[in-house]
Amino acid sequence: MELAILICRSPQSSDWELPLRDCLLIGWIVKPESFEGGAPWPVRHLLSQALCRAATVSYLAHDGEPVPRSKHRIVTTREPSVATALFDDQAYPWTQHGQAAFLSDEAPAITAKLLTEVVGQRNPQAAERAGFKGVLLPGVDGAVAGLWMFDADELDVFIETLRASAEVYLLSEDDFRLALTTE
Repeated sequence: MELAILICRSPQSSDWELPLRDCLLIGWIVKPESFEGGAPWPVRHLLSQALCRAATVSYLAHDGEPVPRSKHRIVTTREPSVATALFDDQAYPWTQHGQAAFLSDEAPAITAKLLTEVVGQRNPQAAERAGFKGVLLPGVDGAVAGLWMFDADELDVFIETLRASAEVYLLSEDDFRLALTTE
């Protein structure tokens, strides 16, 4: 299996369905391609490793019990094997922009208001104001992701973790788009 991670700093196009300010756009190419929609398992695994190395990861989860939308269950972990579940939760679907990974040293409170701002209104700067060190949001169809790390050193840790396990290419937005469409 081949895995390549594509990175574009500060994309300008709204095609990615992500807020653009200070965004690190992340895409992937997996061969042989055996997955449609969202992030394939090798990408989920690699992103979870990189996120957990850089920070504590908190995300929305549903355990099958009926939960009112006003009461959300939050999973907080530094274990990549646990963090991969953020890409799979049926109640908070990654492919439908229903999920976010909040990054912190020690998780500040994730309130309903913060969830509305970050997940619903797609405003990652609300996470920064709440004391988080970063946030990962799904882009178009969950097939790309946007990362906001509010500390440059933490962003470097994330990228170096990716580089340790996959080929990583820093591309212009045009080359990023071309790489995804020609595969």
